[in-house]
Amino acid sequence: MKQEETIIWRAIFLEKIEDLCIKHFGCHWSKNENYAYSTNFFNNDISEAKRKGDKMFLFKTIVAQEQINLDATKRSNIEYPDEEECVLKPNIFLKKVTLVNRENEPTEFSVNTGNRYDSWI
Repeated sequence: MKQEETIIWRAIFLEKIEDLCIKHFGCHWSKNENYAYSTNFFNNDISEAKRKGDKMFLFKTIVAQEQINLDATKRSNIEYPDEEECVLKPNIFLKKVTLVNRENEPTEFSVNTGNRYDSWI
């Protein structure tokens, strides 16, 4: 991994992997691999409202510095320091997103972050 690259994580709740929307995968990620298993994540009102299933699918990818919305990331980390959020720019293509916590499922995807993000970005 190059020095200007960052490993990031995103947890999505689905009933099955086929429900995954790869065209609007999401701009909100975390630099903390363990955040998806934290009490904060499970009690987060925003996350709760967005859940579409009972199974958590945890994904990881590596992004270049220029793919990160640095201003939005800084603002999010001030408001939610435990989350270690990494906000990506909208509508960027991620070549290699890996599913890390589910056996017998496809393990690698190409996705677009899409334009689903908070209004303050």
